[in-house]
Amino acid sequence: KKLQAAKTDGNGLNIVFLGDAYTDTMISDGTYDSDMQRAMEHFFEVEPYASMREMFNCYQVYAVSKNNNYNEGSSTIFQCKFGEGTHITGFADKVRMYAQKVPEIKNGNPDSSWYMIIDGEKYIHYSNIPGGMLCIVVLNSNRYAGTCYTYTDGTAVAYCPLHEKDDLFAEVIHHEAGGHGFARLADEYDGAYSSLSDDVRDKLLMYQG
Repeated sequence: KKLQAAKTDGNGLNIVFLGDAYTDTMISDGTYDSDMQRAMEHFFEVEPYASMREMFNCYQVYAVSKNNNYNEGSSTIFQCKFGEGTHITGFADKVRMYAQKVPEIKNGNPDSSWYMIIDGEKYIHYSNIPGGMLCIVVLNSNRYAGTCYTYTDGTAVAYCPLHEKDDLFAEVIHHEAGGHGFARLADEYDGAYSSLSDDVRDKLLMYQG
């Protein structure tokens, strides 16, 4: 489902919204649509994205989970799990496979030498996607957490739970998706109250490169 089309020369920049721990009932009753729309609005409520909103294509891909929670034994479409602190893991290749169901996203170069079988479906990785691909996975959970994974092909997957309050949901979208996923900004926790060690400085320079 296309949420908005870029109004600019060129292809536009791509964001794909997907949900984890949303059942078929939550899709049919409109909950899924509402939460994805809310995530998109939060992304564009801060600068520089607010002023550059017309440069983005936004899509929503429906993903059905068996369960709507993250209790022990629950099954969700992207297998998201909460770790220590605010850490989240998920099946990123499956996220990107679902995102590439958007026809415009598939306009990159298929790498037929790199593929995997996911739930019986062949997933071929597409590189050099015009406009790139930022995937924002909304987790149906009130837990305070958030994690983003960036890849050398220019894509990123940001895991953003709904959180208990909407302002916290907005903050994690700003931080994980806008800060890490699109802008490739790093956290600065190591240097907040002290000088960087040589090891941390070398690691930072490596990531900047």
